[in-house]
Amino acid sequence: PIALALGAKLFAADVVPLVRDRVISQMATTPPATMVATLQALRDRADSRDLLPTLANTPTLVVVGSEDQLTPPDVARAMAAAIPGATLVEVAGAGHLPTLERPRETTTAMQHLLDRVATVA
Repeated sequence: PIALALGAKLFAADVVPLVRDRVISQMATTPPATMVATLQALRDRADSRDLLPTLANTPTLVVVGSEDQLTPPDVARAMAAAIPGATLVEVAGAGHLPTLERPRETTTAMQHLLDRVATVA
């Protein structure tokens, strides 16, 4: 039940069913105690947003799916704004897992960051 409930919030509406089904299937095989401990750790973790400005001069890419329900684009925009020099990429048509939902677009964004870093180094 946890896998199905959480899985429903992970993806954009038009995700490839095979991707959605594989992730939910993997989540469903996680022992319940592990899933509960993980969710509790996520819930109880310290808020570290005040540390974001300390990432100045660190190449930073913030990637968010346009349909992310768990970390919505406005939250990602705020994170990117708090990191001096960060680049924000909003992946159209992706939910919380843009690397799985839109791998080409996500990889392109990461490659652009790596190309910029390589020219500076």
